[in-house]
Amino acid sequence: MKVLISFRPERKSTPFEATRLRKNIKGALELSGVSYVENLAASPDIVHILSPFELDLAQECVEEGVPYLVSALYSEEDEDGSFLSGEEKGSVDLTPKAKKLLANAKAVLVPSRFAFYTLRGLGVQNPIEVVPPGVNLARFESLNAIEYASFARYFRFSVDSKFVLCIGRSLDENVFEGLKRLSNFAPNIRFFFIDVDYQKHEKRIKKIQKSLPKNVIVTPLLDDDLYRSALMGATAFLIFGSPATYNELTTYEVFASKTPLVVVGGNMEDELVNRKTAYFADGLENAAEYLVTLSPNLSSSFIIDAYKKSEEGSLKKVGEKLLHIYQSVLSKEEI
Repeated sequence: MKVLISFRPERKSTPFEATRLRKNIKGALELSGVSYVENLAASPDIVHILSPFELDLAQECVEEGVPYLVSALYSEEDEDGSFLSGEEKGSVDLTPKAKKLLANAKAVLVPSRFAFYTLRGLGVQNPIEVVPPGVNLARFESLNAIEYASFARYFRFSVDSKFVLCIGRSLDENVFEGLKRLSNFAPNIRFFFIDVDYQKHEKRIKKIQKSLPKNVIVTPLLDDDLYRSALMGATAFLIFGSPATYNELTTYEVFASKTPLVVVGGNMEDELVNRKTAYFADGLENAAEYLVTLSPNLSSSFIIDAYKKSEEGSLKKVGEKLLHIYQSVLSKEEI
């Protein structure tokens, strides 16, 4: 079997989630003995599309009789990977391109049950399967001293200092304001906010940075090695709000790195983020108190149960599930 896995960014944005998703899918297929190709000219048996901006490819598939399936709602922070619109107005819908793409898809893959019900609620009638985004557990097994310290050295602070990570958009005022207030409760902890829109709003963000507490640092997306070093060395990773606001791909990586996940300001749980796998803080002050108590050698039930979740989303298991789905589509059986 040959599979074409396609994600071709078109906008002048920095893809973060979708490129990692594509890499994970490739790794998962390699472990399952499935070969992948780069274009339709290589005669793939099936095509796996990751972006609603691939309508031209989808149309070619229809014309040439090559079945395609779509991974949706894995990369909503990426402009080139987002299937939804209207979130900021409280009226979520599929983008016009997403609707056209899904119309002829033989199956749609989603990262969670929440995403499953979101698509069903928006009228998507295609077969939908929940498939974890995958995580390369080996990447987070260990780092040598130089790799482990690279994030701290890049930002010029002691390797032994506590720091916390959060990913999002500084334009999301609720998250950003919460982070600033939290930093005041824990002045001895550095809070790194990785802004997925940094390049688009660099001038504005640099101006904002001047008004922030010294222990809050806004940074653009990190390269792969720095990102891994940051996850492995972080005291905790923060989610503001309900699990509906988090990215599954990043969460699996947090769990694989054995970094505690702290949810602030939300009570809704799901199969991935819940009170077995994360600490749900009762307000900002409680979150700060918890962060202060954390130690580098922490071993808790949160870490153990969270790591078990990451094992469920390993590349090997994702590869096995993808292979089953591809075979079902090709044989026209029910998935």
